[in-house]
Amino acid sequence: MRADAAARPLAAAMAYEADKLADRATADRCAQQGFRLTPMIVETLGGWGPAAQGVFKTLARITPERTGISDSVATRQLYEAFGIKLQRANVWAIMARVGAASAASRDNTTLAATMRSEAALVLSAAAAPSG
Repeated sequence: MRADAAARPLAAAMAYEADKLADRATADRCAQQGFRLTPMIVETLGGWGPAAQGVFKTLARITPERTGISDSVATRQLYEAFGIKLQRANVWAIMARVGAASAASRDNTTLAATMRSEAALVLSAAAAPSG
């Protein structure tokens, strides 16, 4: 998997999409209920999996009908909005881990304070309006 991920763009995302669909037969259970499961996988550095990209393209085609903006602008805005939401979720995950680490070991107070400060900076940058 690692060699494939290094050689092919989005290889990790594609592999994880397949894992998510197979996990606990969730995709089959959704299909039995008349739903289609679409895994929304994003790689560490922001590459969205093919299934997620398909969802974004569909949403971007629908948006101009309601707003009058172009498909390309709608697509860019979707990626930006989801990117910010992803950054916020990552910050909350880091803060939760820092809290757990602090509770487990009071010797890590300096590290915890530093990580909280860094997380707060990322969160404030994500909340700032784009120019």
